[in-house]
Amino acid sequence: MHSSLLDRHAIGEARTSQVVKVVTGKPCSPPSLTERQLLEALDRVVQALPDVKLFVPDLAQAAGLEERAEIERRRMSMIQES
Repeated sequence: MHSSLLDRHAIGEARTSQVVKVVTGKPCSPPSLTERQLLEALDRVVQALPDVKLFVPDLAQAAGLEERAEIERRRMSMIQES
């Protein structure tokens, strides 16, 4: 089953509700890839899947992308709190 954003329409009003499946894990790659190369490869895959969101703050931090890492940490905490 795929996670997706479902739009529900009631008479006279539109409502949006989210159905979310959260999967956790650790990305693995060959040692020849740098952290940035792995992150770029993951980003390319996710671009082809508009309903998929991927948050890898530790990988972003290891790739030297501190701002992205912090944003992804905040987004992950919002998901974990809900």
